[in-house]
Amino acid sequence: VHTNFFILPLGLGGKNLLASGDNAQAAPDIATPGATTFASSSRQKPLEPEWDRLFWRFYLEQFALLDVSTNADWMGVSFAWFNSRRVSDNDYVFYQIYGAQDTDDQTQALFPLQVQGMDLIAQAKFVRAFTVPQISWEPLYNLTEPDLPGQDPPDGFNFYPNDGGPTRLFNDNPKPVPIAPLPKIDELLDYYHNIQGPNGFTGALFTLPYGLKAFAEFNKHHPDWADVGLGLNQASFRENTLKGGLQLQVDAPSRYSESAMFIGGTLQLNNIVLFNGTPTNTGTLGYSVADIFNREFFFDYNGYSDRGVPLERIDFSGYGANIFSNWENPEAEFAATSQARFDVFRGRTAHEVIQVKSVVYPWGIRVVRTIVIFRAGSGYGYRYDTGWQAESPGLYDFSYNVKTTLAGDPIKQPNPFEFHSGLIKGVHNVRNITETPDIPPFEETWYKVNGVDHYFDSQGLWKVVDNSTPANQKSPDVKLMPVYFDADVEMYHVKSGGFDGKAPVTEKLVSSKGMLGYVQLAPRGEPIPPSMFKALLEEQFGSLGGPVDCLVDIGDTGQQMRVAKVDVSLSEDQSGKPIFVSSARGSVILPKEGSWSVVQYLAGSGEVSPLPENATVPLIQQGVHNPNAQPTGQYRLDNPLELVRSETASSIFYGLLQTTDTQKALFPKPRYDKGVKKLKIPNSLKPLMADAYRILNTNSIFPNLADTLPMDLSAQNLAVDIIEEGFKLANNGVEEVLEQVFPDEPLFLINEDFLKLYIEYFQDESPSNGKLNFGFDSSPSSLIDPWATKLEDIQMVVDLGPLPRLMRIKGKFDTKKGGTPGFVKPDLKFSDALQPVIDILQVLLMLNEGDYGGALSKGLEIAMSNSADSWEYAFHARKEIPLIKFPPGDLYDNPTNPLKLECGLSTGVYFNESFSLTSSPEQLIPSAGAYLGFYGRLSVMCTSVGAATVYATGSVDLQIGADIKTGPSLKMAFGFGVEVNAGMPKIGTVSLLFMVGVEMYLDSTQVSVTAFLYFRGNAEILGGIVSITISLEAKGTIQRQLGAPDEKTDMIAQVTFGLDISIFMIINISFTESWQETRQIA
Repeated sequence: VHTNFFILPLGLGGKNLLASGDNAQAAPDIATPGATTFASSSRQKPLEPEWDRLFWRFYLEQFALLDVSTNADWMGVSFAWFNSRRVSDNDYVFYQIYGAQDTDDQTQALFPLQVQGMDLIAQAKFVRAFTVPQISWEPLYNLTEPDLPGQDPPDGFNFYPNDGGPTRLFNDNPKPVPIAPLPKIDELLDYYHNIQGPNGFTGALFTLPYGLKAFAEFNKHHPDWADVGLGLNQASFRENTLKGGLQLQVDAPSRYSESAMFIGGTLQLNNIVLFNGTPTNTGTLGYSVADIFNREFFFDYNGYSDRGVPLERIDFSGYGANIFSNWENPEAEFAATSQARFDVFRGRTAHEVIQVKSVVYPWGIRVVRTIVIFRAGSGYGYRYDTGWQAESPGLYDFSYNVKTTLAGDPIKQPNPFEFHSGLIKGVHNVRNITETPDIPPFEETWYKVNGVDHYFDSQGLWKVVDNSTPANQKSPDVKLMPVYFDADVEMYHVKSGGFDGKAPVTEKLVSSKGMLGYVQLAPRGEPIPPSMFKALLEEQFGSLGGPVDCLVDIGDTGQQMRVAKVDVSLSEDQSGKPIFVSSARGSVILPKEGSWSVVQYLAGSGEVSPLPENATVPLIQQGVHNPNAQPTGQYRLDNPLELVRSETASSIFYGLLQTTDTQKALFPKPRYDKGVKKLKIPNSLKPLMADAYRILNTNSIFPNLADTLPMDLSAQNLAVDIIEEGFKLANNGVEEVLEQVFPDEPLFLINEDFLKLYIEYFQDESPSNGKLNFGFDSSPSSLIDPWATKLEDIQMVVDLGPLPRLMRIKGKFDTKKGGTPGFVKPDLKFSDALQPVIDILQVLLMLNEGDYGGALSKGLEIAMSNSADSWEYAFHARKEIPLIKFPPGDLYDNPTNPLKLECGLSTGVYFNESFSLTSSPEQLIPSAGAYLGFYGRLSVMCTSVGAATVYATGSVDLQIGADIKTGPSLKMAFGFGVEVNAGMPKIGTVSLLFMVGVEMYLDSTQVSVTAFLYFRGNAEILGGIVSITISLEAKGTIQRQLGAPDEKTDMIAQVTFGLDISIFMIINISFTESWQETRQIA
């Protein structure tokens, strides 16, 4: 009897019978389908939803049966009906298998379940071989402390929430098959070997050890790969009367340059949990290894590609898988998996090895990292992470190999980066590489350009980017993980602090601990582009490197430098293309004599500044890196950014500065030729001199370059020789002093209409310009001073308002080691308009003091200084003729004098100092200006009555000045009055003074007019033993504020009373009381 009928059409009733209708085929609540980037697998986000996003359709099974009787060796079967017309390309993998199929057999579509004889049958594509997880994810003891806590698995026992789910073997065969394990296995084999065409499919979803999930296609008729080996591995004994367990053996197709592997996809989950079930969101491979592994075998090609499952062979069975596979890729270089080894016995892992390779920036260190899992004799499984281990030194080699055909040989691609390695030949003996959580990873997107850039397709072939390039490959992620490591740096010209290395090391090695670098996690197979390398260095403030401690002789020139750090820095060529420059950074050892230091200056503005605190000076050398030859360019103390490119306004350069007490000399852009013991600067530049006045005109360590004097050493064939003790200015090795005439142009310190203060490098009385003498020699046997500078025949000139060349201060500056610096033999000269007044005062002063020759020079004071905590320089020159009384001596106090005269004069100039003709606080702020003041008083006898004399008295106090903050100013006071003097022999003298007058003050901020009354009485008894003075002054002032937003006019009334009583050796009383009231009147 043959029975054959259908079971219920899948209409409304079918939905109730089978838990699979159209509504049941909705996607689960997981990640949105679409193109995948590894950004979705952030270090805190579980990865299992990413797997489910691609394979959730395979889980929608109406029922599953597992034969536990061992008749089918625990192999089961499941049924998963779906509507072929509703398959969407949103379900990428499911669509690749079933989406292109459709059938005209509407009966099969409406009646998927049938009864045929004693069997329940269905289309084979709805029926799957179904069994237990192939590998047990047992607890694993982690022996390695995590580099990245919270990202790498915790040390100690690691647990897994499950074994990864059931194993499914399936195909796309539309022919019917009994829904039973053994018939399905037979159908899988028969379909694969006898029916499956070029577009057919046979494959499996299964697990691999410790959190690995895999999807494999058992390909046949592939255009590039051999067919998969698929068959039963079931031994038989005693003429087939005794058979082994049911095993389905699958052998991966061979590859050309790597071990055999399956098409498909593999994902390492981050599914480790604690003993209490708390998720850690970490995976067995750790963060970085899993990142590389998952990109290569899952994310880069959306979970389904020719580069899918790194497995040579697997034997499926209901008792667990048996695997003895050692997949290797000997051509793995950049962020690629080089080995995946699995030894599994009946579902229990004995040994697992996952190894990845990459490179460390900026040195090009090839590194490898291996995760090893092994089972001990106790039965426990252990995990060990080797960490990143160096496979090569770092010799700036970022070349890589590509293949353009599967069977072809690798083609070596040149280094995409241009390095100028200078003194740093490379790094060796790299060790202790440790990832750090303190610095964020470098993550960008590389937007490749059609027709210019290349990519690796799913078969690993190098192709030109075009419109057909997959989005993930056209715009791949760039990801680099920061690492610290120790290494030995190979450097040229090391004199101390280094040691010899083994071949191929030819120069001294210097140890470095804690160097910073980045290991590449993506993209795979090629280095990042120069633009990304540039961005990486910019993220680390322009350089990557580490500390060292050694002494180098720059180019064997004798110039020594203590190197504290080596690094690779960002630069660019003339076209703006990024280039990369190795620098040795430290401090240049300069002569002790002459106070030498290193400064920096901005090219655009010419402003010079000291180096920032703890800053080091970079030593670089132009010359593209050649591993077999040392660069030949000049050694330069220079910013790596300026190695090749043309100077810009933002360019920062270095210079050597010699500082003496009164002058400074700058040698910009110092350079050295190998083996030549001379300090050099570019031919287009000259050393720059700043004399005392130019220093005065700046608030920096050195004046603006535009305000300095170039020194032409070549005119005398002079050069700066490098000697053991320091520097020597010499002509062909013979020490010599530079003699240079100063230019005609004046140096203006102040240049306002009302005030001009300037320096002339000549003197009116001299027929030639001033001259500079400059030299230094640090050698003990020097015939000249270790350093000396002389400036001759210079003068400072002051123009005050309408008085041109009011005064001139002549002299010279002279400084040398051991000498007292100063302004030598200063001489003050006045203008022709002022000279008659000066002559009269000189005569009167001579009569007072009897010293005509020294009369004028006594009052001259010149001082220069600077603040202890800044570069604020100050200067003043003052000349004061003290109060002169005529007649001189005791005759002045004779009460019968017919005439009495008092007069005095003061004049001066100041710079960065405060000077005020009033007591206004605003005028006490440091400023610059000049002033001229005159005081005079004349008393003429009117009458004499006995011992008393009556004088008519007049006084004048006139001061004019100019200040750069307040502008020109004028103070003028006139007074008239009567003075009575009486003398009583042997008793004493009495004097009474009564005056009235007017006082005016004017500057750019105010105008004030004051009227005053003044009374003073004075008595001296017994030859001055007793002295009494009483004074009373009353003032009335009208003051108008100018230029202020709230201009106002004030009236000020003031009365001052004073009393002084002095008795020799007994008492001294001084009392003053003032009263003042101010009213605003406008």
